Amino acid sequence: MSLNEDSKPLLRENSRSPTPSYGSPSESGSESSDRVLARRLIQTSDSAMEEQSNSLTVEEARSLQEKSIELRDHHAISNTETFLHFLKSNFGTGIFGLSESIKQSGLVFGPVVLVVIAVMAVSCMYLLVKCSRILCRRNRMTALDYGDAAYTAALPFSRRWAKLFRQAVNSFLLITQFGFCCVYVLFIADNIVQILEACGVNIDSEDDNSSRIFSAVILIPLVVLSFIRNLDLLAPLSGIANLSTAFGLITIMYYCFAHLNLPKEGGFAGPIDELPIIAPPLQWPLFFGTVLYSFESIGVVLPLENKMKKPKDFNKVLISSMTVVTIFYVIVSVSGYICFGENIKGSLPLNLPRKGNSNWIYSVVKLYLIFAILTSYALQFYVPIDILERFIIGKMKNRLYNRRIITMMPYILRIFGVAGTGNKYHMLC
Repeated sequence: MSLNEDSKPLLRENSRSPTPSYGSPSESGSESSDRVLARRLIQTSDSAMEEQSNSLTVEEARSLQEKSIELRDHHAISNTETFLHFLKSNFGTGIFGLSESIKQSGLVFGPVVLVVIAVMAVSCMYLLVKCSRILCRRNRMTALDYGDAAYTAALPFSRRWAKLFRQAVNSFLLITQFGFCCVYVLFIADNIVQILEACGVNIDSEDDNSSRIFSAVILIPLVVLSFIRNLDLLAPLSGIANLSTAFGLITIMYYCFAHLNLPKEGGFAGPIDELPIIAPPLQWPLFFGTVLYSFESIGVVLPLENKMKKPKDFNKVLISSMTVVTIFYVIVSVSGYICFGENIKGSLPLNLPRKGNSNWIYSVVKLYLIFAILTSYALQFYVPIDILERFIIGKMKNRLYNRRIITMMPYILRIFGVAGTGNKYHMLC
């Protein structure tokens, strides 16, 4: 064998530069820069990958890197769209239960602790994104979801439990997000019943069977919304839904402030000095549970950050959106409790008057809120169904299922997932 022939393998090996080149004209025209960068990173040498992957095997690192490309896909959303999604995910049913939670904590103690919990929630969201970015750099990835973040964060001595960490995080997310969706179905069904009752329809709002019927009916539009698989397509709906929520909250606040000093049914329930400053400690657990539930955006933090065009701006979007959310939370919770006092119901819109010629505006408010919650359902449903879709379709591809079945599976999962939230609602009733 000649010298030139012996040197060919060595030349080919040395030609693999560990530093990727950027700005290839042939690739930049067809793929986004993030995807081109991710593709080049995956083509780095196996020795460099093992050194950077924190005890991950080459196969595990390559699998996670391929998945990170799908997460950081070309369906990117702008800072404004991310801001709107954050507002929409927090302005769900939780904000309407905060007034009743102040009853369980006290007129002064409740708002103060609410602000403290908000600061802690934002801090946890910031740390979550920071850890995700560190793990991405360490393992040469572009994005991580919750389960993979737990998986790659496992230290060398706990690598044997890494898969268990991923399964535990994904399981808790599924339970939390599907729970949010179940409450949304409950909220929509109850308000539809009250609107029909206010319109003169012979229906009893206290009858659980009426709510069950309408909870089944609304599954149809929920299934249609669940078919929207890209967050950028949900952005226009989130913008309209935020306006609907703002209109509903402003109207409710107007009613609350207008009836602060009217001791009549449906209005002020007594002198403000009779309301407790600090409630008995035995009632605090319900307060903490309601407040933690109201911060519903914790489950969409990483999905939103993964889909941003400019991920480096995420912290600015997070702080600005959560500041607006916290201000609204305090105003809504305190004014609602002062207005309705100890007679307040669990959800603030249910306290509005239903009958009378002058009360039609409150039925309109409930219609706006129903539309807003429908959009919130689609956003909250995105997280658990994405986890299930990746898990089930990944298993199906490994077992070489028919391509048509794999193509239809995302829509089948969404139909059964939405139907499942309706069945869970029946169990709550």
